[in-house]
Amino acid sequence: MSPVPASLLILALLLGGCSDSSAASALQEPAPPRPAGSEVADLRAQLEEAQARIVELEGELQAERAQRFAREEEWLRFTRGLSELSRAAGVKPPEFPTPLVGENPAPQASVEDPARAGRRAHGRELLAKLRALFFADEVAGLDLLEAGEFEQGALGPVVLRELDPDGRPYGTLCAERLRLEGSQAARTLTIVLEQGYERRGAQRFPFDEPGASVVETAADPAARRGTRRIELPEVDPARWIAKVPELFGPAAAAQPIDDGRHDRTVIRVALNLLLREDASAGWWRLSALGGVQGDVLREVVLDGFDRDGRMERKLFADRMTIQEQPTGVQLLLEQGAQVRGDQKLPFLEDRYRIFLPQADAQLWAKAGVPLVHSSPKRD
Repeated sequence: MSPVPASLLILALLLGGCSDSSAASALQEPAPPRPAGSEVADLRAQLEEAQARIVELEGELQAERAQRFAREEEWLRFTRGLSELSRAAGVKPPEFPTPLVGENPAPQASVEDPARAGRRAHGRELLAKLRALFFADEVAGLDLLEAGEFEQGALGPVVLRELDPDGRPYGTLCAERLRLEGSQAARTLTIVLEQGYERRGAQRFPFDEPGASVVETAADPAARRGTRRIELPEVDPARWIAKVPELFGPAAAAQPIDDGRHDRTVIRVALNLLLREDASAGWWRLSALGGVQGDVLREVVLDGFDRDGRMERKLFADRMTIQEQPTGVQLLLEQGAQVRGDQKLPFLEDRYRIFLPQADAQLWAKAGVPLVHSSPKRD
């Protein structure tokens, strides 16, 4: 083996002596990377520890609040006793503020008015029945959510959710009172909402001003205005009247529609002759008459013709009265609908009026037609 040259030995010694810790560390192998799973585990452990601490602090806060309420209640009882003693002695007691009790008074047992409890119970019964009727008759676009008490022929306050054709909610109807109107002759039902508004998002639109939103404020009664009528032209009200007659008013009470004191055939023939007397602008024909009660014609159907004899519309009404006017007569139809072509529309405000200015009220009365006079007749 040949000897190492001295110059190489000297160079090696110089390199070793000049090397420092940083150079030595650079020559070392890099540390292996830490697995990513361990970091996730550490973060999860920290989160669990923080959540446990939150639960612990919430428990301590709840216990502290309970102790504060207990102390305030004890202090309140003391001040009340002191006040009673002071009144007995004729001395005005000092006043001590109790902000905690004022902000969140302790619930006190109170006896509910039996009459109001009965109205609430009746309201809950009506709510269940109405939901079943909504489902049975497939009332689309509405979902009855809440109802309050039943009083004076109406249910309220009520909340209904508005649904789009896909069943998604897009608005809410809130009203102080809900009642129903129906026409058995026209087979229509109307939901009447009184003193309310429609809510869309954070805006409220009173029923009497559907295009004007009202600024949302706490317990603001100003938005509860007007009436909204929701017509259901293809819903037979008979089942609704049988299930919830109290929401239809006294007119829905079961009673015969004919009192047996009139000849319906005579009335029908006479009325049709009188209705044809002035046909310059068209005429009406009574095509159906279910009965007569006093001066009221029940379950009537009127056919409307133009001057050329073509039928334009049909009117269905549960009630019709013939009223004497200063000039002519008026036919007042109530609780019904008109049909034109394939469209059926309930009467606006549940009434439809036909004025016949050329009619002679005295001739109508002599013909045996029930007539409501504008003023009492004198002998």
